[in-house]
Amino acid sequence: MKNSTWVKIKSYSSQKGIGLIEILIVTAIIGLSLASLAGLGNFALKIQHRTKQNTIASFLASEAIE
Repeated sequence: MKNSTWVKIKSYSSQKGIGLIEILIVTAIIGLSLASLAGLGNFALKIQHRTKQNTIASFLASEAIE
């Protein structure tokens, strides 16, 4: 009698867990994202260095004019 009140819920999906293909795809997406961020950081450092050099050059040029 007690067992009849409990209903087992069946999973509608025939697959359980995550497959190897899904893990590989997610790993590839994360890897590409991290590589893009690393490239963007490198680009930002180059721009920052170039801006610093331009600022120094402008300062030295203005000092030479005066």
